[in-house]
Amino acid sequence: KKLDGNGEDNLFSRLQVEMLFNWGESFLEERMEESDAKGERGDHFFGLRQVVEFAKTIFDSILKRFRALQITNASAKIVPPCIWKMTRLKSLSLEGNRITEISPSVQNLKVLRILNLRGNELQKLPGSIGKMAQLEVLNVGGNQLQSLPEEIF
Repeated sequence: KKLDGNGEDNLFSRLQVEMLFNWGESFLEERMEESDAKGERGDHFFGLRQVVEFAKTIFDSILKRFRALQITNASAKIVPPCIWKMTRLKSLSLEGNRITEISPSVQNLKVLRILNLRGNELQKLPGSIGKMAQLEVLNVGGNQLQSLPEEIF
C-alpha cells in the first residue's frame, strides 16, 4: 500500500489511532490505580483493558502487512516508531521531508530492498543500516551527510 502527499491523511489517521491506544492504556492504568487506592476496583476496567489490547493487536497486524510505503514532501520531521514495526516493507520512501534522524531500529526492516531518504536534513545515518542484508538501493542525496557509517561497506 502506498501513501503519498494525496494519501497522507490515511497514514496520520492510523498514527493518531496508535497514539489514542497508547493514551487509552495509560489512562486505564491510572484509573485502576486510583480505584485500588480507594478500594473500588471493578471488573469493568478489565473489559476496557482487553478492548485496548485487542485494538493494539489489530493495529500492529495491519502495519505488518504493508509492502511499500511512501511519505513524500509531507514536511515530516521524525519517522514515527510504528514504521519500524512494518517488517514486510520492501520499499520505503521518505523523500523530501525534514527528517533529521533515522533510528537504529531501521534494521528491523529485514526484507527492505529500497530505502529512499533523499532531500531530508540528515546529518548522519545509523550503523545498523549495514545489517540490512536485503537492502539494494540506499538514496541519501540532498542531505547534510559528511560521511557514511563504516558498517555500510
